Amino acid sequence: MEPYLDLVWRQWDSPKLQSKFDEVKEKAAKAQALKQEREESLAAMPPYLEGLTSDQYLAFHEQALRILNRDKKKLSESSGILKVDIEHRYQPLLKLLKETRDIEDSLDAKIRQGIDSIFLSIYQVLWDYMLYPYDLDYIIENKKVVKKVLDEIWKLKQ
Repeated sequence: MEPYLDLVWRQWDSPKLQSKFDEVKEKAAKAQALKQEREESLAAMPPYLEGLTSDQYLAFHEQALRILNRDKKKLSESSGILKVDIEHRYQPLLKLLKETRDIEDSLDAKIRQGIDSIFLSIYQVLWDYMLYPYDLDYIIENKKVVKKVLDEIWKLKQ
């Protein structure tokens, strides 16, 4: 270990070593910015969903479901969002909400609570994948898809 440290110490001011340090600092800054964006996004989504009217709420989730379904295979491979979460939990609850609209407010509230729970867990898994520390080629490619999905869902909020 000591010879290695001696070598690093002697080359401390070398441009190559400094560029490596700069790369590490840049990656750390990007990771911190992404972590901050994740926290802000996850914190902003629940109040936004609560503030939507029934029609807006349904429209938001139908569009989010369309976005998730479009990239379902890639999302299942990369971020751990299982097709089961989308097809057997999120989609049926959304269909139930659509069919039972205006029947009973307490039922509507319970269905919305279930949909929010599932959607927010999917949303969090997507963000967690973005913080994945490895830069392998297939992960970078999958991150592009996940980032696109996150951006499109965030645009629904605008």
